[in-house]
Amino acid sequence: MITKAHIRYKNQVSQVVPGVTTILGKVNFNGKYDRLVAWANSKGLEGIDSGKYRDEAGSIGSLAHEMILADLKGVTIDTSPYSKEQIDKAENCYLKWLEWRKGKDLCDYCVELPLVSEEHQYGGTVDYLGWIDGCYVIADYKTGFVGIEAYIQCCAYRQLAIENGYPTPEKILILGIPRTNDEIFQERQYADFDLGWRAFLAAKEAYDVDKLLRQGGI
Repeated sequence: MITKAHIRYKNQVSQVVPGVTTILGKVNFNGKYDRLVAWANSKGLEGIDSGKYRDEAGSIGSLAHEMILADLKGVTIDTSPYSKEQIDKAENCYLKWLEWRKGKDLCDYCVELPLVSEEHQYGGTVDYLGWIDGCYVIADYKTGFVGIEAYIQCCAYRQLAIENGYPTPEKILILGIPRTNDEIFQERQYADFDLGWRAFLAAKEAYDVDKLLRQGGI
């Protein structure tokens, strides 16, 4: 599997703080782990190595994500580390992105923006923060299944944007971009942030308590 280097977020006194996805990885929101177990079992019954399948899908998703960000930045990317099959499937995602973007007014945006919350001591990298058709939004791109944690993740990103002096995002936009023709394109919009923010704060508390328990050797 081809992965990007993990970003280390640091606060103003250079202490490392956890990232949003690391924090959310501690909590079984909406039965996330139950679904993963069921999915792995189903792949096993089909004679498919779920670990290899997941890694391959991850590489395709990473490349598709890079293609979308490159489009927004107006740059080109190096696809040589990827196989032809991975490139073909990632390009399928990218074409779906171009179809969605066509005719939309995207302006004054930041992409792949790393931010840190001093108040809540966490960090995150926002896929897209800016204007789309006259509305200031937080946007995130996913390939494959889009779970409720994507909404919670974006609520945490919204708080990061506000704390760091950006305009207050009016809504969250999550795009589920298909890798193959048998997957569907999903566009989810949210204008209610309270429940997602509460869920993230609960996850952050669980993360912090777990860390203290481990440090205490309990």
